Amino acid sequence: MLLLGEYAVLEGCPAISLAVNRRAVVKVSQTGAAKHTLKSTLNPGQTLEFSVRNDELLWSDQASAAKMGLDGLLGSWLDVFGDINAPALHIDLDTSAFYHDGEGQALKLGLGSSAALSVACTGAFSKLKGETPGLPGLIARHRASQGGSGSGIDVTTAINGGVIRFQRMNMTEDPSVQKLALPADFYYAAVWTGESAPTGSMLGELKRWTSRYPDRWQMCLLAARVICDAACRAILNSDSTALVRTIKGYGEWLKALDKASGLRIYTPAHSFLDTMATESGCSYKSSGAGGGDIGIVVATSTEKLTDFQNSARAEDYHLLSLETDQDGLQVDR
Repeated sequence: MLLLGEYAVLEGCPAISLAVNRRAVVKVSQTGAAKHTLKSTLNPGQTLEFSVRNDELLWSDQASAAKMGLDGLLGSWLDVFGDINAPALHIDLDTSAFYHDGEGQALKLGLGSSAALSVACTGAFSKLKGETPGLPGLIARHRASQGGSGSGIDVTTAINGGVIRFQRMNMTEDPSVQKLALPADFYYAAVWTGESAPTGSMLGELKRWTSRYPDRWQMCLLAARVICDAACRAILNSDSTALVRTIKGYGEWLKALDKASGLRIYTPAHSFLDTMATESGCSYKSSGAGGGDIGIVVATSTEKLTDFQNSARAEDYHLLSLETDQDGLQVDR
């Protein structure tokens, strides 16, 4: 979950992200079957069969595989699936912790499920090959599965766990990653807006806007860097008041970007929750690409945070039970 740095992180601005206690689980076992098989919580009750031919994954149900993005997820592991001397595999993919069950329909919360799943798959398949997962290759695989977009901060957070400062000056160099510890008197909560947001399309819209107005975008980036640098200093100084203030400032930056670009980052739900947080003495901002998904509310006291949570519940918003998870990727036998 991004604390701050959305969009600007794509252009080399430092960003702060935290791993939360929602896990993607991948289980792999060898079978005596003629083909590989796969089950996913995104497609309950169905088992897909697949094989490899001419460096292509062939699925028993191509439409279901495409809907779940399985070619992008598994396409970089053809050497594992295409080894004719290796036994067939059965793969279980569980990302249920990243979805809300809305009247029988799984709704994405916006907590980086695809990144977590990529990391979990990398851990499982690297184990099969006797290799150690490496961050650069992992980021490259995940970017390839998303059409080359994204900074890699979500993947980096998932593999490291805890709170990190992430900065990537360009896409040809490895990112700078620093582990951080939030101030003891800094409190946060996440609230789901009730809408799932299309992150990929929003990144595409941003790219079109920045190409049309490069000077405006550069001015935006200068302001974003000042705020993000201030947030990093606040964390290093254990200054919760300054951190809450800078997170509020980045929320205002997102609103300004929204107004200038028309991205619709701040939906009416985000704006309403922002007002509600201010009335409770807290700071609020959308987390991630916006356009729905989740928002994060931060405070310097549990009393202020509780007041916001009570108000949000009264308005039927879904508060997420989240805590920082210090452990990243875990690989078991």
